[in-house]
Amino acid sequence: MAKIRESVRNAFRSFTEKNEGRINWFYLDVRALPTIGAGCIVDRVELALKLPMTWPDGRRATPDEIREDWARVAADKSLAALTAGAAAAAKVARLRLPQADLDRLTDARLDANVADLARRYPTFTDAPASAQLGMLSMAWALGTDKMQREFPKFSAHVHARDWASAAAECKMRESDNPGIVHRNASNRLLFLAAAWVADTGADPEPLRWAPPADEAPPPEPGPTLRDEAMKAWGLQVPVENEAPPSERG
Repeated sequence: MAKIRESVRNAFRSFTEKNEGRINWFYLDVRALPTIGAGCIVDRVELALKLPMTWPDGRRATPDEIREDWARVAADKSLAALTAGAAAAAKVARLRLPQADLDRLTDARLDANVADLARRYPTFTDAPASAQLGMLSMAWALGTDKMQREFPKFSAHVHARDWASAAAECKMRESDNPGIVHRNASNRLLFLAAAWVADTGADPEPLRWAPPADEAPPPEPGPTLRDEAMKAWGLQVPVENEAPPSERG
C-alpha cells in the first residue's frame, strides 16, 4: 500500500478544508456538480447512496430520502452561482452527513489519491513532504487522470524530481473559479520548498510551506505573493531562518 509522509497526512485535512470548506450537506460546486464535505464530488446518485446521511434529529435517512435530497440539490443549478455557494444549498438540502463520517470520506478519498499518484508517479512515494502535499492538492482539485493528462510538462518534471520546474508548471486555470487562486499560490510555494529540500539535502519528512526567504527565487507577480499566500492559509513557515544542513553546528 502506498504511503505518504506522516507530516502530510497530519496536515492534509486542515489544508484542504481551508480551501474547500467543511460542508456536511449536498451542494453544487462552481461546475454545478453535486458535492459534499471538503469538495468531494458525488455527481452520481449511487455515490450519494453510500453516505450515511441523517436528519437533523439524528435519524438515519432511508435510501429513498437520500435520493430525493440529492436530486433536489442537483436540479437547482442556481446553487452553482458563485454568489450562492454552499450556504444557499443548506436551505435546500435537508439531510446532513455526521462530522465523523465527513472526516472518513475525506480520508478515504485521500488514500485513493495517494494510491493513484504512486501508481502514476513512482517518484511520489519518496518525494519531500512539500511535494507530496502539492501533488495531492492538485489531484484533489483536478482528479489524478486530468492532472496527468492536462499537465504533461508538470508530470515530466515530477518524474525527473525537478521540483523547481514543477513549481513553474503547476498553475491550474483560475477563471470562473476564484478559489483556485490561493490553492495555486500555495502549491507553487510547496514545490519551491521541495526544491529547497532536494538542493540542500534537508530532511524530506517535515512539511515546509515555503522555502526560506533567502533561498526563494524572486516571487511573481509581486514581492508580497509569499506573504499573501501564508496569510490566506493562516499558516507560518517553520523553516524561515533554518540554515541548510551543511551550515548547522
